[in-house]
Amino acid sequence: MLPGLDGTEVARRIRQTSNVPRLNLYSRFSLRRLLRHGRAEVRRSLQARTVALAVILTLAVAIVFSGVSITSVCASLLNQITQQSRNDYSNMVQQTQTSLDAADVSSTVQVQQLVNDLASSLQSIGSPHDSIVISDIKAS
Repeated sequence: MLPGLDGTEVARRIRQTSNVPRLNLYSRFSLRRLLRHGRAEVRRSLQARTVALAVILTLAVAIVFSGVSITSVCASLLNQITQQSRNDYSNMVQQTQTSLDAADVSSTVQVQQLVNDLASSLQSIGSPHDSIVISDIKAS
């Protein structure tokens, strides 16, 4: 309800000054009828089709851009983690080699004890997945 004018008169005046698509809303309407009316307006109106196409293309570009951005970020994080793991591994190998070179061991028991000590030390520094490799070293 509009004061002084009814909806039909307002729609008629808008039609005289503009070719903008309109959608009449009533106090009682069904969603199916509203959608049908909206589809009919889109079919009739080049402007509405152009806007709909622009919206669809914008959404498509946003989705593609988001996918590319997420892929790029994941690749960058993976490269950083890989490089850090390589650096950590290299440092652990150097520490182990230094410890082995500095040790004065003459018997197999002393060598085994040194290897066990180094494996325990590396296990406390490394990740949980390293324990599998370290247990293989101890067994050999």
